[in-house]
Amino acid sequence: VYSGRVVVDGVKIVDAPARVLAGTVFKMGKSASIIFRGRTSMEGNEKAPIKFEPAVPGDLWGVVGIQGRGAKNSTLRHVRFRGGTGEQVGLTRFIAMLSIHDTSNIILDSLELSENSVEDDVVHIIYSRDVDIRNIRMAGAMSDAIDIDISSVTITGGRIEGSGNDAIDLMSSVATIRNIELVGNGDKGISVGEGSKVRIIESEIRANEIGVQSKDGSTALIERSRFNGNRMQLSAYQKNWRYAKGGRIGVKDTTFTTTKGAGAFSADP
Repeated sequence: VYSGRVVVDGVKIVDAPARVLAGTVFKMGKSASIIFRGRTSMEGNEKAPIKFEPAVPGDLWGVVGIQGRGAKNSTLRHVRFRGGTGEQVGLTRFIAMLSIHDTSNIILDSLELSENSVEDDVVHIIYSRDVDIRNIRMAGAMSDAIDIDISSVTITGGRIEGSGNDAIDLMSSVATIRNIELVGNGDKGISVGEGSKVRIIESEIRANEIGVQSKDGSTALIERSRFNGNRMQLSAYQKNWRYAKGGRIGVKDTTFTTTKGAGAFSADP
């Protein structure tokens, strides 16, 4: 059980089930990481969130990881992450501040993440099933905000803005994305690649370089959503020669608004 002020130095592996009480603050030392490999319950609330932050302002810490079959059924509620990067832990390379690896039935509810550096991603999900992300808040990701590889994920509610690259990047994954705002991201609002399948429902995708891009045998189905002022609203094409097909996009009951000449559509043969 963790509570109060917790100082983390070096790499800490937590194999036992863990409970983190509301208001707990993890002070992460330089290059420090903590990997939870047992069922983990982070019980923050709106008035007393759990925090992971640098012990010394300006020092970069590594990763918070939820890893392995023993960590299935873990829940993180009202947790704030700031100032992390990634880390090599044993044979595993963690490429994000928050990493979900090789596990299942994970709930990420009301998380706020900011000020990542060095590694590409803020949140990385790989080899995982049934990851449920709710009401996430992310701003200013160095590259991709959420990177999803070979996993099944549901994202409901929240806002991702100002990422250097993609807000949500899917590779060989299945996802449902509902009621989210993706605003002002440097490349795609949603990138759907390498045979992924995604449903995008009742979402606002605005002022990104590309709204939604589907490629390499992937399918994106968009319903009851709003696209406004993306330089390119939709893009479907083939990028990787290993895939016989390009990408497919289906759209229903969705509005597209142009701003200052933005708003093109592209379908590469």
